[in-house]
Amino acid sequence: MRKLALAERASRATRRSTAAFLEAYRPQVQRPQGGMVRYEPYPFQRDLIEQLDAGGRTIILKARQVGISTTLMVQKLMRCLNPGTTVLIVSRKQTVAAHLVRIARNAIQTSERPYPLRVTTDNTLEIAFSNGSRIAAESSTPETGRAYAVSDLILDEAAYLPWQEEMWQSAGPSAAHGFSTTMLSSPGMEGDLFHRTWEEAQLPGSTWKAARLPWEMHPEYDQAWYASMRPGYTAAAWAQEFCCEFGHSADAVFGREYIDRAIQLGAAEWQREAKHRFADGVDVAGSGQDESVIVTLERTERPARVVAVQGWEQISGTGLQREIEQSAEKWGTIPWVDRTGIGWGICENLKIRHVGVVWTSGQAVTRAPMRWNIPKEHLVNHLVLGLEEEQVALPVEFQHLILGLRAYRWGTPKARLADYVDAASLAWWSATNGEASKFQLRAKPKGM
Repeated sequence: MRKLALAERASRATRRSTAAFLEAYRPQVQRPQGGMVRYEPYPFQRDLIEQLDAGGRTIILKARQVGISTTLMVQKLMRCLNPGTTVLIVSRKQTVAAHLVRIARNAIQTSERPYPLRVTTDNTLEIAFSNGSRIAAESSTPETGRAYAVSDLILDEAAYLPWQEEMWQSAGPSAAHGFSTTMLSSPGMEGDLFHRTWEEAQLPGSTWKAARLPWEMHPEYDQAWYASMRPGYTAAAWAQEFCCEFGHSADAVFGREYIDRAIQLGAAEWQREAKHRFADGVDVAGSGQDESVIVTLERTERPARVVAVQGWEQISGTGLQREIEQSAEKWGTIPWVDRTGIGWGICENLKIRHVGVVWTSGQAVTRAPMRWNIPKEHLVNHLVLGLEEEQVALPVEFQHLILGLRAYRWGTPKARLADYVDAASLAWWSATNGEASKFQLRAKPKGM
């Protein structure tokens, strides 16, 4: 009887404490440089785990690559030991959400002591257990969370979620009494949902617990690591991605009021007609956070209207070529394609007429048959002018492009969703043929 009582107490402990859970089951996780290792949290991760175990609402302002996704998913595996727990992960795309589910799956499959629950459902976006608990993932939409009685809600990279306001209104009330909410992200721009929530968490008496985790918190990141990572980032990009500093709205390239006006113009009813003409802009992914994006504009009259936005985090060269060709056939366009870097190979293998664009520095715009060399400043500022002159209509459903426009600023070329802006800039340049005689270059701020 005494042994049974001790076992029961130990079992209860593993359902309440992630530290006890880790000691009992010793799950393994994937290291960034490869290979599975036992998960042993660093001191700053242990502090965060204690916050999460206490329940309630936690907001985490984090640098990139500090291991918070792993910490979070291990803690949620502990939570699932409690019958009927539903953990809902909300990310900007299903592939991103699926990555968090995969962390949990790896931990279950590699624990030194078998995870005590039987898995009843196991697919890309859901793991369900024999006690009625489950981990489910969704991409952010206006309806996200309505179908769930949520116990634990995770808003992953919250600053970059499409439909932020609508999703929060939808998912929040669906949560069960006493639920746990974790909102985590590297910083975006001032004024968005994540920034406002972070500011609220700093107020006396706030129900939010706040954790700020810049790169220096990680014990493996020393000055040698800094010296190897810092090159290639501007001061603004490094501050935002690794030092947890929000982007200032005054530094935004696209004014919020002009984006809002473009969205208002996009609310007008539209139907495709035979007379309509279109323009395609294609940004080809390079590396890191890049995506390949196709933006299609209806260019028959002003305001030109965004009618299609497609983006891929991972797509083969042949796959992207096929998508470009299919879009050109669907809309009757001669696409303008980013020929810079690996885009050269895409352009060389396209089987359709297209215009290849190389992004250059300096001020000169040069052209040859079916090929242009255009400074990135010119491309982006041309789109800025288009929005300011109310010549672009942007339907609200194209949230990734809207978020990209809101976040875009000089000095952050690797910013998330910037590829959507680059593709739109190419489409707008194509739609107007540059309108060189009307175009006025807007200077970048000093020091950029």
